Amino acid sequence: MTGEAARHLDRARARVRELSAAIHAARGSGDWDGTWVRVVDPTAPEPHPLGVVEFHRVHAVTLGGPNDEALDGHPLSGKGLRAYAAHRVVNSRWIADAERVNSVHPQHRGGWHGRLHHYVFCFHDETFECLAGSFTTRRYVGSPRTVLSELIGRLLE
Repeated sequence: MTGEAARHLDRARARVRELSAAIHAARGSGDWDGTWVRVVDPTAPEPHPLGVVEFHRVHAVTLGGPNDEALDGHPLSGKGLRAYAAHRVVNSRWIADAERVNSVHPQHRGGWHGRLHHYVFCFHDETFECLAGSFTTRRYVGSPRTVLSELIGRLLE
């Protein structure tokens, strides 16, 4: 694995841990009001309830800026985009642009808005965006290392 690929994988793992902590907090306490999370140390050997979001039929992914302090600069700012939240964009310009780019392919099939969804997850340090057909969520109970190992094993099957 190249240094660049390893850095991207580390950033993706960090976002998975952050999302997992948020899901854990949401499901782990009846008095959760959305203003705090319980962060689980990724090296912790003891089991914890952890949540994973898995995207299916992925067309494109971005991970990077803006962070929570610059979210007002995002193209979707003012259209319901909020920090520390997950969103699905309706009538996505990104889907329309991706379909237009692909339209020159001889076997292009239109109707991408009917097959793809634009998901946006706004975190503290970064924003994750994905064009995918669907997603599923799954709750695990295990150490972060065990859960990540299982997920990587599934990817390699």
